Amino acid sequence: MSRDLDATTDTAAQAAHVVPYTLVELDYESGPVRVASTPFDISYDGDTYLGVGRLGSISAIQEGPEQKSYGVSMEMSGIPTSFFTEMSQERFQDRACRVWVGFLDAASHRTTGVPVQVFGGRMDVIALQLGQSISVTLTAESRLVDWERAANRRYTDQDQQRAYPGDLGLQFVQATTEMELPWGRG
Repeated sequence: MSRDLDATTDTAAQAAHVVPYTLVELDYESGPVRVASTPFDISYDGDTYLGVGRLGSISAIQEGPEQKSYGVSMEMSGIPTSFFTEMSQERFQDRACRVWVGFLDAASHRTTGVPVQVFGGRMDVIALQLGQSISVTLTAESRLVDWERAANRRYTDQDQQRAYPGDLGLQFVQATTEMELPWGRG
């Protein structure tokens, strides 16, 4: 994936002492969760990312020349047990997941440049482990995974009603399959 870095971000990335940070946005049904790997909040693109200090770990984000789906795995721990019920019942699958990497100024620890999006995809599987606190492992897939899936849609009224109840656009498709239409006769 080609990325254009602004000059400030490029300079920060090539500095002798680099202080990177990570921003993660998980678009849950009840509202987005935005966290930063810094001990302080970071504002980016009009949104505030809660500084949690440590996110846990994020697997290597892969890219390649072939058009195939690459995924990412994120592990977070130390989440209070009071969130277990909410996290286990929240609808998350196929909702957006984005990861950015940015840089802090080594002297003042302030953000410098514009963070670069290194992953954009959809949440897939979440595994919760309950102990003294909650440990979460979340996997997300690139949007290219859709290219690897078979399309299971049909041009029938029944399929249309499942997807869009009340839409009558395909109600006569079945009747037209057996219909004989005279063409070009006078």
